[in-house]
Amino acid sequence: MIINYKTQDVNQTIKDFSSQGVNVYWDATSHFDAERALEVIAHRGRLIVMAGISQKTTFPVGPFYLRNCTLYGFTATDSTTDELHLYADQINQWLAKGALKGRIAQKHPLSHASLAHQIYESENLFGKLVLSPEWET
Repeated sequence: MIINYKTQDVNQTIKDFSSQGVNVYWDATSHFDAERALEVIAHRGRLIVMAGISQKTTFPVGPFYLRNCTLYGFTATDSTTDELHLYADQINQWLAKGALKGRIAQKHPLSHASLAHQIYESENLFGKLVLSPEWET
């Protein structure tokens, strides 16, 4: 399940989906809240955090300990070239099967790169801004 934290109450949506909590809670936002995450994680669940280097949170050790959870931090910047190649192959397989679809907010020709930068900096896009060669637009 994917939850849009901007438009949905994350914890209530998770509780409605799984009263026992979720086995994996993956947070890639810039404001990870460990306390809120632990409210909805299942016993022996896994927390995965991709919050960025400047993000700070208060970590509630007691609930974490009682749930017997595991916490993982993830960054692609520490991956080896072989690992990145493996990740890319897996993602390409998912894309080919239609199991993974990127959300495209807008698509522009490459010649409009300057406009695309302006849009990216001024709008709150939900999805990717894609630049393509003229013959693909």
